[in-house]
Amino acid sequence: MRTSDELTEDELNELRETYFHQLIDGGDEEVLGDYTSADEIPISNVIAHYEGTFFVDEDFFCNIKPDYPFNEGDDYWTIEDGEVIWSCWDTVSEEIHDETPDQLYYSSEQEAINQLNKVI
Repeated sequence: MRTSDELTEDELNELRETYFHQLIDGGDEEVLGDYTSADEIPISNVIAHYEGTFFVDEDFFCNIKPDYPFNEGDDYWTIEDGEVIWSCWDTVSEEIHDETPDQLYYSSEQEAINQLNKVI
């Protein structure tokens, strides 16, 4: 567990958005003052407001990691243009997966070959 002064920049920015919307929803114009957007609120105000509150990673959307079919460094195979292709999972693989989430992956070369033979 961490306190507000131990949060990452991304977590603080997310918390600042939450704080801003709480002020708007609560009609707290006195605290809101001249701020018209969350990014105008100084991070120091956010840290002070949440002083004494404890946070865990799961409290923040920015900490949610997508569920990928492999972990960094894992070997995997795909079928591209009728050919079995080997690759090693990395951040580029994650980007490609985000762009084409329906891509089929295989855990072994033999599994990919078997699938390719079914298609032919």
